[in-house]
Amino acid sequence: AVTKSFTRDDIAMELNEVKASTLIIAGKYDERSTSEDIETFLHDIPDAQLETFKHSGLYPMVEEKREFLEVVTAFFNVQSVLDDEQERLHTSHKA
Repeated sequence: AVTKSFTRDDIAMELNEVKASTLIIAGKYDERSTSEDIETFLHDIPDAQLETFKHSGLYPMVEEKREFLEVVTAFFNVQSVLDDEQERLHTSHKA
């Protein structure tokens, strides 16, 4: 199953179905994901954001742990604020 997951190449057909806020994380020296893969993700996932870790390969969460945690925490905090604002706007329009 693991080997099959690395050879699956039809995922691009499903990317435009992603509805959640998406942060794409890449290591500059990652030999697994190509720049073409990342461009596909950015193009096909609505409103996707990219964060490239300049001193990492495949595992930025280990290789740049502090920076990784800061980026991910900031992403979730911003998304939470945006979600709250959307809810507030939605509620105020109902009144």
